[in-house]
Amino acid sequence: MKRLILSDIHANHAALDAVLAAETDWDELLFLGDAVSYGPQPEAVLQRLADCAGVFISGNHDSEIATLKKTGRPSDAETYDEWTRNALSAESHRFLQTFGGDRQQQFGERSVRIHHGDFTVEKQSWNGRLWPDTPTTVYHTIATQYDEPIICSGHSHVQFDKTVNGTRFINPGSVGQHRLGVVEACYAVEEDGVMQLRSVPYDTEPVLSALAELPLPSGLCERWRSVYVNGVLPGRMREFKQLRTAGYQ
Repeated sequence: MKRLILSDIHANHAALDAVLAAETDWDELLFLGDAVSYGPQPEAVLQRLADCAGVFISGNHDSEIATLKKTGRPSDAETYDEWTRNALSAESHRFLQTFGGDRQQQFGERSVRIHHGDFTVEKQSWNGRLWPDTPTTVYHTIATQYDEPIICSGHSHVQFDKTVNGTRFINPGSVGQHRLGVVEACYAVEEDGVMQLRSVPYDTEPVLSALAELPLPSGLCERWRSVYVNGVLPGRMREFKQLRTAGYQ
């Protein structure tokens, strides 16, 4: 059985389409969250995912769009979210609301925890995302919260496979929103007990054209071009140089 593991598409249908064109023989799709928000093609992405047989985990952005809840984030973020809500059909809203929480999944005889990656770690200072260089104390704490020896999660948009004290942490990377200077759609494949991290280049012109046509402030759209042109997220979440130098994507 072949499982296709995707995360963090962020309304980039061009990138999703490239992955599904590259992987045509999968049996089950596991989606780890954030299909929409901060991208110009949310309706096309949800329509394509709705045609796929699989398990869908809700990401933090999916939840915000599905619940129609304002987050109090900076005005640019709220502007993009409001456009996203209005761009979705009633059918796509209903589909988004079917996304579930983290759960145990069987990979043959192995139990795997699939999770968006917005873990709760009390009494420790960290930024809520697992990076390859996150302190091992955080990994240890998360591992104690689950019985499964493998935890698959997204959220940080950085692809990695890391084992800490016997628990294997796998992040398939982001399909549609890049942070480390590489414009490729990242994902993972699990087949016959073997996990592989993969990526595929894609034609960015469709997503750039869709971005240019959004009825949003031109400055906002121009800042987001950097995701699809340079593989760099606008704004400063953290210093990424160390991860880029180490070859992560």
